[in-house]
Amino acid sequence: MPEFQQETSPSETALLIRRLLLELSGNELTNSDRISASTAETYNNLRRLVEDAMDRYSITFRGICNRLSDGQHVDDMEALRGIGRTLFNRGCNTWGRVISLTSLVCCVMKMRQKSRPGESREIPTNMASFLARYLDEEFEPEMKKLGGWATLQRDLPNPNLTETRVKKWLLGSVIVFGTASLKALMIDSY
Repeated sequence: MPEFQQETSPSETALLIRRLLLELSGNELTNSDRISASTAETYNNLRRLVEDAMDRYSITFRGICNRLSDGQHVDDMEALRGIGRTLFNRGCNTWGRVISLTSLVCCVMKMRQKSRPGESREIPTNMASFLARYLDEEFEPEMKKLGGWATLQRDLPNPNLTETRVKKWLLGSVIVFGTASLKALMIDSY
């Protein structure tokens, strides 16, 4: 008798990565690509971080993409897996490394879409499957220790919000120190 296999729902990693790659590639989302309202903030932060890294490290990523396209590596996924192994092999897996690998995969995806325009949906779907599987295998235990994807917002907050918090803290500190200084001067003058 054939064994019944229960269909598992995609991991949170798979949902976030698939949605990210489909959106960045310009593809339309399907109902299966929808995320919950509670995951939306994490997704928005992930997207912001990945887009920022793609901009910030575009020259480096372009060089890697050129090496992949010059024929030395026939299989993008194998080359990306090798880069991932190097990135995650030190036992100090962080969100920054996840963002770096995700950004590189997005750059490779965009390069492949330009060179193979007829595969505009397959390329991001395949790369998203690869990256989600890779992160589930390599980063899932560490991610559980950190508290899951929701901690991405805590660990790598929006820099604009952080800057605002720092400015408020500095302003508060100036007021407190200023008040203390005035009191000290007033006491010394009596």
